[in-house]
Amino acid sequence: MGGLRGASRARQRGMALIIVLMLFAILAAITTEVMFRQDRFRTRTENLLQWDKRYQYAMAAEVVAVQALTTTWRATARKTSRWTTAWRSNGRWN
Repeated sequence: MGGLRGASRARQRGMALIIVLMLFAILAAITTEVMFRQDRFRTRTENLLQWDKRYQYAMAAEVVAVQALTTTWRATARKTSRWTTAWRSNGRWN
């Protein structure tokens, strides 16, 4: 009878080892999936922040361009109106 008990215990230890290995494999798979998702979310957040930064730079560049064009247009309008006034006073344009 002692031989049967020894075989039964060895079989139980083998099953316990298989169960522990299966649990370890499942936990490793879950951990890998969590790490993958975290990395994907981090990358997505980083991309959104970079996009937002580029968008803000584009909006600022547009404002600067509009200001530059407005300033140039006003300066050109003043020069043109002075030139037109001078031309009219000489009698060349009527």
